[in-house]
Amino acid sequence: ICSIFSIWDKKEAAIVLDSGYTGEQFAYAFSDSEPRYIFTSKKVYERVKEGVELSKQNIDIIIVDDIEIPENFVPENYEVEIDDMERVALLLYTSGTTGNPKGVMLKFDNILVNIEGLDKYKMFISEDIVLALLPMHHIFPLLGAGVVPLAKGATIVFLKELSSQAMVEAFKEYRVTMMIGVPRLW
Repeated sequence: ICSIFSIWDKKEAAIVLDSGYTGEQFAYAFSDSEPRYIFTSKKVYERVKEGVELSKQNIDIIIVDDIEIPENFVPENYEVEIDDMERVALLLYTSGTTGNPKGVMLKFDNILVNIEGLDKYKMFISEDIVLALLPMHHIFPLLGAGVVPLAKGATIVFLKELSSQAMVEAFKEYRVTMMIGVPRLW
């Protein structure tokens, strides 16, 4: 989520990929989308590096685990200013049934329509504490457990592991008020 907002702050589109990709799958996406930077974790680094090498693209890899945030860090600004709502905000790759995944472009207008649509039902409020369980490379959790709650000033809780025990502990510790899911999760 922080990576996406930092990319948007630089007036660029964020490309969101499945961390379970193989090196070859990463290479395909890198060749197709031509990113300049990749934000990844140490856990996925070797496959991402393989993907960069196979794609023959000139891409800088940023390992988010190595970014040191000072203990008392307070950002100067919590907002990202979007000056062109017609600009592409996200590029998400579908798991296509007819070959390689296809890159789907979403504009900031698309995201705003989702936020405004949920406003009608008061789905998210600033006091919400949202438990994020689903992978953020899909649009439903990215918006429903990421972008929209933040747009409303809500808090997001991420688990270090996905287990029923970790979920129960998060509900108790953080007093979670909302989580989204898909049938497979339930």
